[in-house]
Amino acid sequence: MEGKVSTMKAQKDELDRGIEGLNQARNGVSIGKKGMQQGKSKMQTAQNEMASGRSELVSAHKDLQTAYNDLDETISQTKEVRDAIPGMFDEAEANYLAAIDEEADTIQTTYQQTLNKGFKDMAVFVAICAIIGCLLLILYREKAPKGIMQGNQMKYGSHIATVG
Repeated sequence: MEGKVSTMKAQKDELDRGIEGLNQARNGVSIGKKGMQQGKSKMQTAQNEMASGRSELVSAHKDLQTAYNDLDETISQTKEVRDAIPGMFDEAEANYLAAIDEEADTIQTTYQQTLNKGFKDMAVFVAICAIIGCLLLILYREKAPKGIMQGNQMKYGSHIATVG
């Protein structure tokens, strides 16, 4: 009987060690479960942040698409204006030249009358200056001093010149 008791004690000790090993394993599983729950919580937070970031990206993409569409429209309008400008200048030039051609007779007449009046005024001015010059010369009429003019000869220093 003693052999049975010692066998049973040995089996009891073995069972106690097995129970203790299971308790340790259960504690390890509990710790692992807590770590996994914390990891799950962090992953859920990251997933929420990613969803928020995605919605911001979608909104930014819509804004960029709107800006792109506006820019495309502006480029299209700029090209239309660029293509229309040379035609507008050509049309304006043609209209300007046509207006000048319509008024050609009036322009030529006015130009010729202005030139004629200018030449007439210049001739009158020159004539008045000549008359004034002649009147001033009358005031300076004097006889020559003696020794300068002798007959038809005039003295210039030591030279004598014949006049007439």
